[in-house]
Amino acid sequence: MKLTIDKIAYHRNGVAGEPFKAIVFNYDSKKMLAIRFDDGAPDSIGFSNPRCAVFDLDLLSQGVIEFGENSWRGDHFADELDKLLEEVTS
Repeated sequence: MKLTIDKIAYHRNGVAGEPFKAIVFNYDSKKMLAIRFDDGAPDSIGFSNPRCAVFDLDLLSQGVIEFGENSWRGDHFADELDKLLEEVTS
């Protein structure tokens, strides 16, 4: 999967809110938005589900947020985004 990052912003939902990164990136000639929270604690067998939501920005600008119309598997993008974030922030 070939991704390139355009912009990263760190956010926090209020004083006690959980922090996350908003990432604008390019994928397959589409401009996308990922919301990347830190992964939760691993379960009893060591698995931690990546907490990542991904949207097509063009569809968002048209107000399209419905499942099946602007639905992207965040777990398919999380690892690659994490690698790129590490490169950019280190």
